[in-house]
Amino acid sequence: MEELAKIKTIVFDKTGTLTIGKPTVNRVEILDDSFTEKELVQLAASAENRSSHPLANAILMYADNMGASLSEPTDFEVFKGKGISATINNKKVLIGNKR
Repeated sequence: MEELAKIKTIVFDKTGTLTIGKPTVNRVEILDDSFTEKELVQLAASAENRSSHPLANAILMYADNMGASLSEPTDFEVFKGKGISATINNKKVLIGNKR
């Protein structure tokens, strides 16, 4: 503990966050008001239901906590390092990063 008192600088990653290794969804921002939060979460969670990515688990937990019902995805595809795509109730769902 004495050594900790001597620390003058702490460096964080580019997001400025500390994590405990278990991602969670903290907030959902709706950019298109043709969807409610629950509808958007249902689509995302339904698509992520086939994914093994750690962020998929966070989305699925969030959906479960809000009581969202999931649909079976079709045309599920993983784009390694980029994201996923799936069709949910005849809607094409893309989830991933900007790449």
